[in-house]
Amino acid sequence: MVNQFALRDPRFIGGKTLLQYFAVAGQSIWMNIAIVWAFFVFFLLCTWVVLSVSKYEKR
Repeated sequence: MVNQFALRDPRFIGGKTLLQYFAVAGQSIWMNIAIVWAFFVFFLLCTWVVLSVSKYEKR
């Protein structure tokens, strides 16, 4: 949302701009990208731990 409306932020409900209404005005785009990558790395590590520790043999 910040990417699309950073340069042209239209008025929205109650006189607030669109980014102010959704509370993303002033947020860093790069911080949001870093958070997404951190989630990806976290779940990748969790998946690796579960697959390496668990034994999936049936007898």
